[in-house]
Amino acid sequence: MNSDAFTTQPLELKKASFVLSIDVESWEEANIDCQIPTKPSLVRQVDKVLELLSRRNAKATFFILGKVAETFPDVVKSIASAGHEVGCHSYFHKPIYRQTPQEFKADLLRAKQALESISGQKIVGFRAPYFSITRLSHWALPILIETGFTYDSSLVPVRAPNYGYADGKEGFYRLNFSDGSSLIEAPPATVRVFGFKVPLGGGYFKTFSKTPFIDRLTERQRRNNPAVFYFHPHELEELPPRSELKSVPFWIYWKENMGRRRMPEKLEFLLSSFRFTSFKQALGL
Repeated sequence: MNSDAFTTQPLELKKASFVLSIDVESWEEANIDCQIPTKPSLVRQVDKVLELLSRRNAKATFFILGKVAETFPDVVKSIASAGHEVGCHSYFHKPIYRQTPQEFKADLLRAKQALESISGQKIVGFRAPYFSITRLSHWALPILIETGFTYDSSLVPVRAPNYGYADGKEGFYRLNFSDGSSLIEAPPATVRVFGFKVPLGGGYFKTFSKTPFIDRLTERQRRNNPAVFYFHPHELEELPPRSELKSVPFWIYWKENMGRRRMPEKLEFLLSSFRFTSFKQALGL
């Protein structure tokens, strides 16, 4: 299948929804230059998220690493038993543009098999680590179809050094390939902060004032447009003291720790202001 040969088609939902998506990985795995094995603190962090969602009666899609699933299977079971959707976030959290198609397919199948076996759910959704389906790696999209995925949430329409699909679209749409196959694309919405367009959530929501993010969601709610928000469980806790992480470059430690203290408060406000659901429910899958 030629990955260049696709067209896009707007996807009309029966009811415009706000989707809450959560990428389950340790903060160390979120930094290309700082690869440290997943730590048990991840279990505590996911428990905090599940308690928050239960209190606010919100549903979400959790994009989980295959490595996390096999290391902490009870985390996946807790997410599934609480009625949330389990999605795939790859196995090793390696940028797709640093893999060959064969390596990506093997990683994808390994992660999907682990997640389905542990969760008891059919895994139909994918989000690339670092949103790394770019112009250099959109050959990955047909592989998602070949391996049984129905939707993707990776083509964030921003221009950035290591991620982003600048030619992508806002909202939900369908990618139609020349062989007749198709894939739903549902990337995070975007917001402008200090004049720059960034994904709606994650480290940006953690670091900056919540005002532009809330305003963006309010605007989409008024227009009855769907929106995808995302964050990571590890963002709800401050990092250990710097003295315990001397091997981590200072700039990474500083960047990652910024804004964490107020993140739980911000999420409480967000979930009290809008009603969120999972991709599966929003797409009627």
